[in-house]
Amino acid sequence: MQIKTILVDLDGVLRLWPGETCSIEDEHLLPRGAIEQKAFSPAILVPVIRGSVSDDQWREQIANELQKNYPNCHAFAAVQHWSKSVGSVNPKAIEALSKIDSDVKVVLATNATSRLRADLAALGIHEFFHDIANSSELGYVKPEPEFYRAALKLAGSIPEETLFIDDTLENVDAAASLGM
Repeated sequence: MQIKTILVDLDGVLRLWPGETCSIEDEHLLPRGAIEQKAFSPAILVPVIRGSVSDDQWREQIANELQKNYPNCHAFAAVQHWSKSVGSVNPKAIEALSKIDSDVKVVLATNATSRLRADLAALGIHEFFHDIANSSELGYVKPEPEFYRAALKLAGSIPEETLFIDDTLENVDAAASLGM
């Protein structure tokens, strides 16, 4: 069967994150790795990427938890500083996207917060996508089968005609188990 749709992940594929967190933590009296450890812990991350809390609420929770764990730090200023970055575009991945036949639908399929659309605009890559399957809008997260089904429905595609691209093997395996 011919590929008619590409579902592609954002972070680690199309967007890269510079290693600036350590300097932010040093500046705000936090141990190195503290922001990402707290921000990406499942208990704090899953509600925001599932859409149960907003991006702003998630960032406030990160700051509250950091302040509680490190009373002498400047947690709120650190999280505010950390939040300014939208990452950077992976030029090789964007070059590859730009070469895809115009008959193939490209749909962003990502676990993201309510800030996703603003980030895409800031990165200047929103025009590459026919649609966006954002976990925080869908209410399902990768690797849940419901996420992939919702993304396929949004794309108007079937698994056998869909290529799924992600940097996490668990997510790729879940998509493959559905026939992508």
